[in-house]
Amino acid sequence: MRMLPFFLLAASCTVHQTQELSLETRYWGSLRGMMHQGITDTEVSVQEAMWGPHMWGLGAAKDLAGEITIHDSVVHLASPVANTDDPVYSNGEDLNSETALLVLAQVPAWQGIPLERDLPNQAALESWVASQAERLGFDPNEILPFQVIGTASFIQLHVIDGTRLEGAGSSHEEHLATAIKDTWKEQLVFLNGFRSLHHRAIFTHHDTTLHCHASISGSGESGHVDEVAFTAGQTTLLLPKN
Repeated sequence: MRMLPFFLLAASCTVHQTQELSLETRYWGSLRGMMHQGITDTEVSVQEAMWGPHMWGLGAAKDLAGEITIHDSVVHLASPVANTDDPVYSNGEDLNSETALLVLAQVPAWQGIPLERDLPNQAALESWVASQAERLGFDPNEILPFQVIGTASFIQLHVIDGTRLEGAGSSHEEHLATAIKDTWKEQLVFLNGFRSLHHRAIFTHHDTTLHCHASISGSGESGHVDEVAFTAGQTTLLLPKN
């Protein structure tokens, strides 16, 4: 991995090149900075960050004012509303969204792997993504974008609300405790995420190699995935295609 200046961007980012797939990922900000150091100012806007078509990504809005999910260059924004537990959702090309954390990959094509056994939780999803990536020969030391499309027998999403946090720095547990949460059962979901063994506290939390966001089909609701279970025969994992 190497650090390169991108002079056309308003903020610095880290670029990671996967040579075998000609796949590029970039990220701005860090979970450690947001949570423990209170760094929630704008790192980059979505418009500044995107460098081409077929962009997939996720992140947190400036001042922790919601969750950003990007499916094929379409921005899904989940924003908290003061004094309520009902976020506002917008779905479209909201490229002016400013982010405190953003991870992006350009993936022109995907290959699908059907789920043959139920996944009871996100830990099982993490194992499945790892095993399929190894089977297909992906370098485990590279950042891996992925999607999961299918029926979630259960999914819990949260939307971060920075106004509910006290002080400049706070723990992961405090972020979760103050976030707006909702759950769904037997819903078609579109999940996208990133797997990395080497970015804990940067864009994955300390206890996982995955960072995932999802949107609920038909409702427009989206957010950060806290927990999820998928049904076999109705779910497909998508990994980048050569």
